[in-house]
Amino acid sequence: MSVDDKIRTHLANGQLIQVTPEFDGDRIVRQLFVHQEAWSFIKPEEPHHAIISEERAQRAIEDLLRFVDGSRIICAREPFDKPANTYLMPIHSEGRGVWAIRNRDVPHIRFFGLFPKVDTFVVTYACLRADLDSKEMWEQIRTEAVAIYSELFPNSLPEYERNASHVCTNIILV
Repeated sequence: MSVDDKIRTHLANGQLIQVTPEFDGDRIVRQLFVHQEAWSFIKPEEPHHAIISEERAQRAIEDLLRFVDGSRIICAREPFDKPANTYLMPIHSEGRGVWAIRNRDVPHIRFFGLFPKVDTFVVTYACLRADLDSKEMWEQIRTEAVAIYSELFPNSLPEYERNASHVCTNIILV
């Protein structure tokens, strides 16, 4: 089964949610899918379980749409040496395949995921940046992100390139 077939299956059974533009006809240049548990971070089924406000959640979705619409995004080469406006970064300097979309509105949110193919990003984990207070926590998140990805795509390796230009187009590497 191809990656696209697996994505269609997971969309049909509700495990993945596709982030799409608000209006029909708006361009989808890159594809972004969010695992249901990560999606519940910004859109909980029960509003009283919300970690962030509805307004803040909408701004996070708008930021994810920058990936989808093909906007030029700033991508870090290294996880620890990056400008504040970096949008996408590897979370490990050894290029273990897990990337983070950095949503910079307050409170800061990180969307962790992997690329099953070029220009297709699957968010497997989301959390507040403030909760990432130790090396161990970053490693735990990486492990969790990979585990969820492996459940979604068994026997399918993600794109493990350290160089973002090999997994994502229209970027500025910094």
